[in-house]
Amino acid sequence: MMRARQFFFSSPSGGNPDLRPQRPHPSESARLPAQNVFARLRYSGLITLALFLGVLGFTAGAAPVSAQIDRPSASLMTPATSRIDPEGALSVPLSPAAAAFVRSYAFTYLYTGAPSGTSMDRLGHGVYGVAKLPFGFALGASLERQRPLMFDHHSRYAFSLSHSIDPRFAMGMAVRRTSDAGVRPGVTSVDLGLIVRPIPLFGIALNIHDFFGRAALTGGAGIVETTFDGAISLRPIHRGRDYWTLEAGLIVNTAGIVGVRGLSLFEIPYVGQLNLGIESLDLGGFRDVRGSVGLIARIGTLSVGGSAHLGDGYDGAGHLILASLVGGPARTFPLGKKILDIHQDGSLDARALVSLLSSLELARMDDRVRGVFLRLRDTRLGVAGAEEIREAIERLEAAGKSVVCHLSAASLGEYYACASAKGRFVDPAGHLRLLGLSLESIHLARALEKLGVRAEFIRRGPYKSAPEMFTDERMSASSREERERYLDEVFAHLRGGLAEDLERSESEIARIINEGLFSARDAAAMGLVDGEGDEYAFSSTLRRTLGRGRVVSKLEPRRPDEWAGGNRVAIIVIDDILVDGKNVDLPILNIRRSGAQTVIRALDRAVRDPRVRAIVLRIDSPGGSAIGSDQIWRAVMRARTKKPVVASLGPVATSGAYYIASAADVVFATPSALTGSIGVFFGKADGEALAEKIGVDIDPLERGEKARALSRFRALTDAEKEALRDKVDQAYALFIRRVAEGRQLEQSEVEVVAEGRILSGIRAFDHRLVDELGGFSKALARARQMARLRDDSPYTFAPRRPQTLLDYVLPGRDDAATRSLAELFPLAHHSVRLFLPLMMSRDGALLALPEETYLGP
Repeated sequence: MMRARQFFFSSPSGGNPDLRPQRPHPSESARLPAQNVFARLRYSGLITLALFLGVLGFTAGAAPVSAQIDRPSASLMTPATSRIDPEGALSVPLSPAAAAFVRSYAFTYLYTGAPSGTSMDRLGHGVYGVAKLPFGFALGASLERQRPLMFDHHSRYAFSLSHSIDPRFAMGMAVRRTSDAGVRPGVTSVDLGLIVRPIPLFGIALNIHDFFGRAALTGGAGIVETTFDGAISLRPIHRGRDYWTLEAGLIVNTAGIVGVRGLSLFEIPYVGQLNLGIESLDLGGFRDVRGSVGLIARIGTLSVGGSAHLGDGYDGAGHLILASLVGGPARTFPLGKKILDIHQDGSLDARALVSLLSSLELARMDDRVRGVFLRLRDTRLGVAGAEEIREAIERLEAAGKSVVCHLSAASLGEYYACASAKGRFVDPAGHLRLLGLSLESIHLARALEKLGVRAEFIRRGPYKSAPEMFTDERMSASSREERERYLDEVFAHLRGGLAEDLERSESEIARIINEGLFSARDAAAMGLVDGEGDEYAFSSTLRRTLGRGRVVSKLEPRRPDEWAGGNRVAIIVIDDILVDGKNVDLPILNIRRSGAQTVIRALDRAVRDPRVRAIVLRIDSPGGSAIGSDQIWRAVMRARTKKPVVASLGPVATSGAYYIASAADVVFATPSALTGSIGVFFGKADGEALAEKIGVDIDPLERGEKARALSRFRALTDAEKEALRDKVDQAYALFIRRVAEGRQLEQSEVEVVAEGRILSGIRAFDHRLVDELGGFSKALARARQMARLRDDSPYTFAPRRPQTLLDYVLPGRDDAATRSLAELFPLAHHSVRLFLPLMMSRDGALLALPEETYLGP
């Protein structure tokens, strides 16, 4: 039975890309004027002060009350704190679901007191703790020693369990035991909690205290009412960080008593929190109103504060002292700066490169970081990837954070990446390999002939050279012409960049590259590096270059500023060959395929997520399936009607990969990025001679003249070739129309650089296929600007890929010691990449790969 094959957009992979004049895209949003954060803080601070004065006036001269919500299992008096986001570990007594939002751990000590003889109750000492567990669970515990107004002193302990796999939702429960208190028997009760924080501006919580009510679990029969405690929170300052929270609560118990609660939490940047609370525990008494005002100061992971409580029925003001230690430090003035040690050992593939760029971006965003110690080892870094690292280093320098690079046996790409850093050092036993650039084209025609495999291709455009890998022994004249031009443009840009960094002429840079190899001593003598240095005894050099700071390899995650993870940019990564269906991952072989279905689902989720304000398409792929490319193109066009979409082209983004990028609002590429290759081909393998050679007989049956046209065991007829050529022409015409529509160009303008021509980022910019020259860092900055987000707003990556076989069993595992077969046996890896797609099909689609090329030092 005949199975349908597909066309593929692909091109020579390879090519590895600072700024030229920028051309704004017509659909780009206007630049948002700089926001005056402290003006907004003054506004919210005045409102908080007005509320506090209102509380004082309303409670003055109030009469005592005799009826209110009285929970035998109630915890100590607490400061005004949100049920959606409680302070420290106070989630255990107040809102057990909130414990799931703790990053790693939280411990809180609480003391509440009052002048001797006061009528204030719920006084005493309490200790609370929360620890994060795997799979989104959190365990909490508390111990209180309480001295109530009408009963004997007693103890209360509790345990809570909560769960959240998304920062927008959490649920939890707590079991607490209150010991005997004289005439009041001991009570064991259960609390349930649910929190929903769908967007950074809004959250709701529902807590059911003493769920079993009068029945209780043990003891306390007839004295325990079930209490429903609901809360709604708003964060009205929605630009920048969330400095102000307003919350209203409604409390109802099964005895019919109704109470209300309100609070205002005002975050003072780099200081702490000013909190104000007001509550009435019985609306029937109306004048039963109590208020509190307090301040919590934050220093790193430590929070210390206090508050005053006053109101109806109190013959004096109560006081409260609190201290918390949390795993995620708050955003305060840092106590001692840090130097972030980034050690990249091993090949920088598409995901590893963007991960390194992300680490540099996070260092730029974090005010705890003084500088970066960057170590590159055996990265196989090409020129385009090096340009992206240079760009990230320049952004760090612009933020007042210097970078020191340490090299070992450095390639030209690694040296070029570090050339603009403040300090460049090389291991005393190391060297520099500044060997220039080379581009290799792999051809399999003779190997396939010896095997008895005949490759048949139909292509559109003389420059669409991918089939030449299977059909020719050498590059065609047109293919060689394009590659020579690309290599000239990249090499010229590299020489210019190094000349600027080293303050030398381009001719001198060319001479240095022609000389090639330099020992550590020679490199230092020639001024190519700042000196020799042992990376394991480098602290004095770092202090001298970057200043004093503790060297750390990882930054401790901070306490979240915003609910639901905050408004962010979604980064959708498209890497390696494009295929239909879902992503394909074989980590041990380092074979990965980006599936159209997986990418489209990630795009659709980003569009639906109200927290995502902009999308960055990070594309590092040579192309692939024509159908898959068009499906993703349409998904991007739909997405850009809802949110800004920015495309960041990696070292390679050709053919089907560029097809996708053309749908974005703005396209970024580094000067040396390999892109273009707008063209289409169809191919199949004929293994009839191979079958004959190894003694395999094929005895076919068929109905229909073209039933076996796509069989692997016979050649195409002339009529079949003509029919397929028509389909290739139609697919090519669609490609041209899609690019013209996405880039808002005339089709004739696209055709000038089409027919399979490969382009550098510079040339693509000149022909308006690219809007701006820059890498991932600048694309992310533009997305934030278009979405009117802060320059340090968070971002997330999707879809996730497993990096090792154990990732299938233990999701989220990050084992840098595990190496893929590709790194251990590169020849075996390339053999699998080349031969397997040629000889095998998936769901009736022949997987033809682009010509294998490599551009590097």
